[in-house]
Amino acid sequence: MIDIENSSPHRVITLVTFFLWTLIGFSQSNYKEFLRGESQERKLELSLEMWNYYIRNDIDSLNIRVSSSDQSTVNLLIFKASMLRNLGSYNVRSGYIPEGLDLLLKARKIFTVSNELVLLSETENEIANAYFVSANYTKASRMYLSSIQIGKKSDDNTAGLSAMLSLGKLFCTVGDTILGIKLCAVALSQLLVYDKFETSSDACSFLGMIYSELQEGELMRAYYTRSLIYSEQAKSKSNMANALNNQAILKFSSNDLDSSLILFRKALELRLEFGQRRSIIESYFNIGGFYLETEQFDSSEVNLNHSLRIAEEVNFLPDHLDALISLQELYILRDDREIELIKVELEIDRVSKIIKQNSIIDIEVYKTASKFEEKIKELYETKPKPLLSIVNLGGICLILSILLLFRANRR
Repeated sequence: MIDIENSSPHRVITLVTFFLWTLIGFSQSNYKEFLRGESQERKLELSLEMWNYYIRNDIDSLNIRVSSSDQSTVNLLIFKASMLRNLGSYNVRSGYIPEGLDLLLKARKIFTVSNELVLLSETENEIANAYFVSANYTKASRMYLSSIQIGKKSDDNTAGLSAMLSLGKLFCTVGDTILGIKLCAVALSQLLVYDKFETSSDACSFLGMIYSELQEGELMRAYYTRSLIYSEQAKSKSNMANALNNQAILKFSSNDLDSSLILFRKALELRLEFGQRRSIIESYFNIGGFYLETEQFDSSEVNLNHSLRIAEEVNFLPDHLDALISLQELYILRDDREIELIKVELEIDRVSKIIKQNSIIDIEVYKTASKFEEKIKELYETKPKPLLSIVNLGGICLILSILLLFRANRR
């Protein structure tokens, strides 16, 4: 691993190795401009643009190489911190969580001192994501909340909204579904105002999954369908894979099993190409679930074990537990897996205890999160906003209708 923090001033990081000869024109042109640019400020801007591109399209190319650079720049520390964040994000998404967290925390320290609020908010969101996939919900919730509050203070209208969405997911994960759905919907309504289609698609996909678990078929289909629309406008590999996955779920819900399986496999293929471990884990889990529901038990076991193995390797505890629970269901349905069932149940007990130890959410986090719906105007509407597009207005109307229906269903 490259020691960015201790690089000498004469060996500052200036080159992000996002580059394979097969990469598309957008990245190649940015890379060429990056290399010939004389302005350190422009190099910093381009490095951030490429980070945003590759974090969504080619995680395995999100890596870092050291090259010489002009040391006399006021942006040296910020540039170095941006590289720390780049590599930290890569490590977390690739499953090297302790290494990734170490780099992200170092970047956070620099951004805090330099008062780079947008970068600080984004970095804290990345740190919180690392805690989230490790099932450390206590630390994750604190960091998401900090990211939201710092984003509010910045001059970026959307800073902190991804963290708000993720905090909503976290509340759903720990069992507070009503507050979790509320936060996701509030974040989604704001994301649509600013044409943040990729994150909006992610929000709709998550809400579709939640309503599927709540057996709210109409709401599930409404959110998954809306997710597909936003995915088409986002045009990133990660969103394309999510769109295929959502289409597969919709096909399964309408009993079009052949199409469903084809789409699940296409999503897996794209995710393997993209390289983000958690998405790969999800795809194997979904295919295993498909085979479980259709009583193809051998195929189900193979795919669920793939999901379990990768989750174990990278220590993604929530995904680890999900795979174990599905294997438990599978082994209960079979009468020739008694030993495997005992082993799985023991492992479920062990992992559940670890997760429970880190699932206590601070009361202050709950209090603040509960006020977001009322305080959304205070948080974001004091800043100038673009005019709503017809697409966004329709999406917001859908969200409001769904929220009203959700509330009516629970009276």
